Amino acid sequence: MKLKTILKSSLGGLCVAACVVIYPHVGALGNEINVQITNGTMNPSNEDGVGGTQNPDLDPSREAGGLSSGQIPGKAHDVAVDLFGNRYAVGSQQGSNGYTLYKWPANAPAWQKMNAQAIRVTARPKQAWIVNAKGQVFYENGPVWRAVQAPPVKDIGAGRNEVWIVTQNDQIYRYVPSDHMDYMRNGAEETHRTNDGVWIRVPGDAVRIDLDDSDLPWIVDKRGQLKYFKSGRWMAINGPKAVDVTAVHPKAVQFVDEKGAASEYYLDTRTYRQVRSADQLIGIGGSNGQSLMVNKNLDIFVSR
Repeated sequence: MKLKTILKSSLGGLCVAACVVIYPHVGALGNEINVQITNGTMNPSNEDGVGGTQNPDLDPSREAGGLSSGQIPGKAHDVAVDLFGNRYAVGSQQGSNGYTLYKWPANAPAWQKMNAQAIRVTARPKQAWIVNAKGQVFYENGPVWRAVQAPPVKDIGAGRNEVWIVTQNDQIYRYVPSDHMDYMRNGAEETHRTNDGVWIRVPGDAVRIDLDDSDLPWIVDKRGQLKYFKSGRWMAINGPKAVDVTAVHPKAVQFVDEKGAASEYYLDTRTYRQVRSADQLIGIGGSNGQSLMVNKNLDIFVSR
């Protein structure tokens, strides 16, 4: 593939450069995108769907007043944590393609603004995947975001090696790159082809999805039922209705229920424990034993 850049200035000290695919199991996903930069900000009229105007006054690292127990600075609509403890947040400042995206690297003291906007975020090891307000999918490749062709998406989940999506009509797909077609399994139904692979339709419906670090998928279906995928079918978990789910360990998930409390479920023992209560939570994201939670005021809480 011929690589092309149209750099006009630097953005936050980073330069947009040629793409290199980092994770070969997922493969050379998506198409090259051109990011035009003018006066240090993403051009809000560009067609790549990532950038947009941003207001630094709403940087989530700026927090007025004190923090309650377990709270960290910032406001977010969605959050994620990767295997190495890098945190991601879809912030509160709205732009043309969603909300400003931030990253809190594991070895850093605070949030750092990223060159993207999103409505949903998930994370593989050292790599964020996002959905923007147009339902388009992008993944992080250094300072560059690469597009992945897909049906219009409303949620996305990534594990160590796999990426799954929930479309805007609640269908579930998993990605198979073109060099891993022999990896197709689990009773696939229909497909959505891209230039570099194929999205395989998985039976069932969902509103939220996540994968644990062993690539086991978990969903919240349209009725609020928590389920995991085994031998080509979804297995239901008895428990309260859920609104969001994140896989914090292999065979262990945390979820937010319809009352706004967070609990953890252990698949091996079929037991629960409560993580947070009475916080009016609406979202959760995590990995490797750490999770971030968001309440209706967009405050962010951390749990280990």
